[in-house]
Amino acid sequence: MHLWMSTIEIVDIHNNCCVSGIVHTGDTDHALIYCTRKKAKLPSTPSYIYGRTFRKFNPINFQRNCIFANWDPVMYQDDPTIAWDMFLLILSNLLNKHAPLTKMVIHDDLPAWMTREYLETANDRDYWLGKKRTSDDPIINITWKQYKWRTRMMKRNLKRDFFRVALEDAKGDSGCVWKVVEKAYNSVT
Repeated sequence: MHLWMSTIEIVDIHNNCCVSGIVHTGDTDHALIYCTRKKAKLPSTPSYIYGRTFRKFNPINFQRNCIFANWDPVMYQDDPTIAWDMFLLILSNLLNKHAPLTKMVIHDDLPAWMTREYLETANDRDYWLGKKRTSDDPIINITWKQYKWRTRMMKRNLKRDFFRVALEDAKGDSGCVWKVVEKAYNSVT
């Protein structure tokens, strides 16, 4: 006679419990029981890169300054390495004048399910929301509602598909399943 035992931990679901439930994994007759609690999300440290800003770039002025720049130090240099360094110095000075280097923040906290198409649709929705707030035109209101609906549906479908695939990939590995459940829960809030 075999004695089968299970360990069941009692969890106080009334103390800071946000979501609890059961997930049937499909591999065995066992089910995954979970309970999530509220926790403070620490802000991520942003990454910085340097890049050129072409916000006020005028190609005609840049071309004119390139033509009238003093290229003599490059032309009369016998050593090609020094000539190349001088060329880069003159060109970078011209670029810094017309398209200066700026420090840009790279946010690493975009969700994995978010696509460029979704971001563009959300930007369009926000654009039409701004128009709606300043106008009483019913066509603008209808357009804003269409973009709002499209964005909402796209977000729901992208999240659903992403987490469905992630759970399918994590089948059989309880640690990965828990990570996917945690990501899914954090993306809801």
